Amino acid sequence: MLDFRRFMGLSPPFLSLFGSRRIPAERNVFLVPPVIPEYGDPVFRTVLTCTSSKEGDIIDLTPRVEKAIAESGIRTGLVQLFVQHSTAALTTIEFEPGVLSDLKRALSVLAPDDADYAHNTRWGDGNGRSHVKAALVGPSLTVPVENGKLLCGTWQQIVLLELDVNAGRRRSVICTVDGA
Repeated sequence: MLDFRRFMGLSPPFLSLFGSRRIPAERNVFLVPPVIPEYGDPVFRTVLTCTSSKEGDIIDLTPRVEKAIAESGIRTGLVQLFVQHSTAALTTIEFEPGVLSDLKRALSVLAPDDADYAHNTRWGDGNGRSHVKAALVGPSLTVPVENGKLLCGTWQQIVLLELDVNAGRRRSVICTVDGA
């Protein structure tokens, strides 16, 4: 039998909440305590900004992310990126004209320019497809860091996809580096 109070590391003030109830060990599958980082683990956060010129721009953020990792002083951990806009997205890709063109074409098949979008009817801004494309790709990305360097593949770069029909958007990407 597993003593729930002892397993969860509860101190005496909380013991009265659970009484002396014991939980059979075979039923403790969901009683795993959360992993909580040690107090004082370093976290570095900065905002990466860029300005697009048109819908379909693909902006290589890799050098800026590498600079943020260097500034953080963190050698081993994770870099987490989050774009704060609903018509932009983040991904990794080989940053070469052929595959960039292929990605743009694939997204236009998934969310065609000439389709009817309820968002356009409601708001009249014509960027319904932009929201759909951004939702399909996603607003965030996590990449491991080792020896102060991104662990991207040889042909893998971190990119921001500008998906909004409105040109010249200033975009903010929250860059968080954590580890040791």
